[in-house]
Amino acid sequence: MKLNKKFWSTFLEHIIVIEIYTLLTIIVFHKIFVLGFDKYIIGDYGDGWHFIWNFWWVKEKVILEGNLSRLFYTDYLFYPHGATLVFHTLSPLNCFIAFPLTYIFNLRATYNILVLSSFILTGYFSYILAKTFIEDKFPCFLTGLFITLSPFHISKALGYFNLLKIEWIILFLYFYFKFILKKRNRYLLLSGITLGIVGLSEFHYLYFSFIFIGISCIYFFLFDLFKSKKFKKGLDFSFKNLIVAGIACLITFPWLLKMYFGYITSPFPKKYGKFITLTIKNYFLPHYFSVGFDFLPVFEETFSKSPVPWIIENSVGFGILTIPLLFILFIITLLRRKRSKNFTFLFTVIFYNFLYIHLSVSRNCF
Repeated sequence: MKLNKKFWSTFLEHIIVIEIYTLLTIIVFHKIFVLGFDKYIIGDYGDGWHFIWNFWWVKEKVILEGNLSRLFYTDYLFYPHGATLVFHTLSPLNCFIAFPLTYIFNLRATYNILVLSSFILTGYFSYILAKTFIEDKFPCFLTGLFITLSPFHISKALGYFNLLKIEWIILFLYFYFKFILKKRNRYLLLSGITLGIVGLSEFHYLYFSFIFIGISCIYFFLFDLFKSKKFKKGLDFSFKNLIVAGIACLITFPWLLKMYFGYITSPFPKKYGKFITLTIKNYFLPHYFSVGFDFLPVFEETFSKSPVPWIIENSVGFGILTIPLLFILFIITLLRRKRSKNFTFLFTVIFYNFLYIHLSVSRNCF
């Protein structure tokens, strides 16, 4: 009876959290409902339209025709020779998610639904991730709120649909930290599957997730070495991380293979990549592209006509405001005298926000 009561209490808690994030998302993006949810798209009427083309292409030419090769090639561009879609921001996972919705809504409404769902799911997944470390519900809710309505996330609603879908990264981190804390193989499997989902949504996020896994392996290896003067546990953890990465590679294998051969056979000179690529030090040392040196007004006259609320792309630099907000969140946690499994989690988030959001690169670089 107690177990049943606890289950329904937890279930009701999660439903309420999702409803609140849904309500806040509707409030923030209320303008799209005023203008016409099925007539306009959320964004600046630029890049968002090519993702609508992606939805149409995958539905009509890949799924309905049953031709998977169409995922990598189109003859609707540069006819009759066609063009490759290997490096195109197709975001195949979201195209397949959009497919059933297009039978109920038109392409514009489908796009808007997926954009809004990203903010709802990002908030919710951040909430359950924070609850892995913090027992108090209110700070967990604020954590999800700060992440989902962060300047970085909202600015991607301008039309960078593939970069908008950060909810899958957070879901991956949830299962990954669950695996670290619980040491259960089901979380290992779920970590690999969600990491593969990250790749099918946006490959750049997959690459950065691999870097994160590598850093985690180095950390646990060194921690085990200095703590016990051995490295058995560190090697075991690294091996299990290879399994996680292997599952993700298996899921994304067709695209990774096409990308590899597309890159080595591309006539585009590789040296040009150096002019548009940033080094690791650019994420830690102030430089020309740091958002800390790129503060611009939040409001622009043109944005009075845009369904994206009160923010412009360059204002991502205002993400530094999350530092005092998260510090307030930490104080609230202390005042409420609820035990936290790991108070250092909040300080880690604050430090991350300073390094990445303030000192890292601006605009579309990440």
